Amino acid sequence: GPVLNTYEESKAIRKIFSSQYSRPKIILVTSAFHMQRAKQQFEKRGFIVEPFPVDFQTSSSLRRTSWIDPYNWIPNSQSLNLSSKALRELLGRTFYRSW
Repeated sequence: GPVLNTYEESKAIRKIFSSQYSRPKIILVTSAFHMQRAKQQFEKRGFIVEPFPVDFQTSSSLRRTSWIDPYNWIPNSQSLNLSSKALRELLGRTFYRSW
């Protein structure tokens, strides 16, 4: 069936390899932002993981000198969205450590 998250995906892929390989080596392609968490999940299932991060997140505001630019001191929706993504990733890492 369909998988909904990295944990379920690592389990489903492990089932595919379980009868043929005890420690399969895979190339894991995922967002650089999620790579650490995804890599840990696949390693817990016995995979040897070669990471291939993609979709690096950058911002034009990071290229500015942050303390000089007054726009960096004003809250905005993009900052809220980035904070939300970061919080979700931290929660995901914490949650998956216990699995």
